[in-house]
Amino acid sequence: MKTDHERIEEIQMDEKIRRAEMLMRAEEYYENPWTRTVMAETQHFPDSSYSDICERNGSFGNGGSYEIPFTPKAFHWLIDSWRKEYKPKSIFIPYADGSECVLKGEEKEVTYWFPNRNFERIAKEFLTIDTVEEMPKKGKYDLIMSDLPFGPFNSYRSAYVTVDDCINLLDDNGYCAFTFPVGITAKSGKEWLAGMEAKGLFCNAIMDMPLNSYGRITTVESVVVIMSKNKSDRLFVGMLADEKSAETLVHNFKNQQASNASPKFGIFVDKEIGCFADYQKLTTIRNKNKNLEKGYNASLVKISKLGKVLAPNRNKGFEKNANSVFVPKLGNSNVVMSEDEFGIKEQNYFQVILDENKMLPRFLAFFLNTEEGVKLRQLYYKGVTIKAFNSQTLGEVEVPCPTIELQSEYLATFDKLEVLRIEVEKLKDRIQKTPAAYKNIRAEMKEINNQGDRFVQWIESLPYPLATILKKYSVTEDLSNRQEMLFYFFEAYSIFESTILSAAIDKEMMDCSSLKNVDSSFFERASFGNWVRLDRALSNIYLQMLNGTDELQKKIPLNCFKTEDEILIKYICNKNVCSVLEQVSEKRNLWKGHGGISSEAIYREHVDTLDSLMRKLQESIKDLYERVRLIRPIGLSFKEGLFTNKVEVLTGSNAIFSKAEIVSSTALDSSKLYLQMIDTEETLELPPYFILKNSPADTKNACYFYSRVEGGNTRYVSYHFDGKPEDLENGKDAYDMIKQVLDN
Repeated sequence: MKTDHERIEEIQMDEKIRRAEMLMRAEEYYENPWTRTVMAETQHFPDSSYSDICERNGSFGNGGSYEIPFTPKAFHWLIDSWRKEYKPKSIFIPYADGSECVLKGEEKEVTYWFPNRNFERIAKEFLTIDTVEEMPKKGKYDLIMSDLPFGPFNSYRSAYVTVDDCINLLDDNGYCAFTFPVGITAKSGKEWLAGMEAKGLFCNAIMDMPLNSYGRITTVESVVVIMSKNKSDRLFVGMLADEKSAETLVHNFKNQQASNASPKFGIFVDKEIGCFADYQKLTTIRNKNKNLEKGYNASLVKISKLGKVLAPNRNKGFEKNANSVFVPKLGNSNVVMSEDEFGIKEQNYFQVILDENKMLPRFLAFFLNTEEGVKLRQLYYKGVTIKAFNSQTLGEVEVPCPTIELQSEYLATFDKLEVLRIEVEKLKDRIQKTPAAYKNIRAEMKEINNQGDRFVQWIESLPYPLATILKKYSVTEDLSNRQEMLFYFFEAYSIFESTILSAAIDKEMMDCSSLKNVDSSFFERASFGNWVRLDRALSNIYLQMLNGTDELQKKIPLNCFKTEDEILIKYICNKNVCSVLEQVSEKRNLWKGHGGISSEAIYREHVDTLDSLMRKLQESIKDLYERVRLIRPIGLSFKEGLFTNKVEVLTGSNAIFSKAEIVSSTALDSSKLYLQMIDTEETLELPPYFILKNSPADTKNACYFYSRVEGGNTRYVSYHFDGKPEDLENGKDAYDMIKQVLDN
């Protein structure tokens, strides 16, 4: 990590570089006789040094704040080379407010038109050049050239009109050379060029100028467009990198030959390509595609052939479809599979709804989020000032398309690596917190490679009500049943989390306004979505207090949870957990309502998706269940004013629990379940949103979760025990607790 001193030095160096660049730019302006004349005559910094100009002029020239004229060196290189190669006898310079009006060599055959009357006066008086007061209507010129105005204070309209007016002034064998922003090669620019062709003026070449050719005036990429009255089937493109390259480009263009040395010295391309930068981009894409085909052992397919690309509806947002991914229009943000994962505004995403028989949504998201996928996305961005996707260019992106079976295998391998990564991250956290345990940590490092299934270890670290479901999932082979077991697990987790959050709530001490959108009547017949909504609302209450600036307010959640471990509460209330649960709830609704017969490949894709969400959950809760444990009282003794509570620790999938003792001033009720905080050894009584029963007699410790109210009783369901999947309990204790939490 850099020190403050190093950061200050870095900032100072950046400033020195910036000022040096400005100095060079100022010198370039100042040495030009036209610029110096205009500066002197218009009282722009008379007798100023280069550094004075740097300090006083924020932006120069074409569209700049002081309107000091300037034309890039690259345009001068091109024109000088053109005059040497073609030797034009008559030159016309429309819109001659820039420094291109001072040409080297014989000037008596050069005619200028100045829209700026002040510049025209200066030109006549001090430079003795020929000017016309108005744009001529007739004439035949061998070369018409101009650095047309564009930038923040100029529209393209004046540039387009100027070119249009030049058609009748150009000799049948003459050429025009105009500067344009690179947007001339985009859709609207190509439409304008097509319109010019209809009038008899054809685009023969487009030559890219170097980046930042206009310095601080504008960072927009710019090109020189060469036009004539002679139609050409292909477009000549190249890069005006320096004076020598300009000479080579003009020579190759005149002789209608492509360069053998390098494409930047001139190459003929299809007119759809647009410019040299587009040619380079296309070449890069083709090279990447070859590597992708080899790396993925698959052919490439356009996204538009795999599904449809949709922008959000202004009123309704995106379509609800489980086979969707959401691709950012710009930047490096991740491709996501749910609106809950959006890192930028909704309008900055496209929805891609895939044909599930061609590509798994998760596989497309996986690929587009790889380093190569991000680079590939950027290669397809379009735009002048802001480069981004439109729906058409996103559809043009070609992605590897292995068989559905291979896609699943690739994802499964990635998932296993993710499990290892999470385990390594946990060990890194431990070594930072308890370096003295380095020997144990080293031993566990070896186990990561030697031990087959780390997932099983994680299962056995979870509270029993959750571990039993995942244990059953781990031994289930049928894919449709595996999908169902994962849905059960996530719903059970949402209920388990709601149980903990409800147990700690103190409505008198907390701002519970976030609960107003959760109605207790929703839980007369509870649903997965309702539990998730409750989780989100309760989590927000605790997080707002913990993340606030009031130190007294921060202590309230700690007191409610009977802990001094702030991280523990943040793990329970983690927004990523809520996001995962919301995504699963949404997918269950979509997949359940999908209809038709699902193939094994579809079930496998669903299971893989849920598996990945489970890993996100695992990563979000980290070591939460090493900081708390679920307990059940089984015995009690009293001595010297203290109670010794004998408890079972309900951890892991094995119904034979370990035993422990808790000495406290209060007795624990053996008919209830508790959450014990490891740091303080204090206990939190849990409401009966889930219960453990020794029923039926031959099955010990069946776990049941709240489902609904039936008359004056409560219906519970089990997600792991098939022998008796439902249980009816007397009374409405669970629902009454929910009402107590939610109702005013």
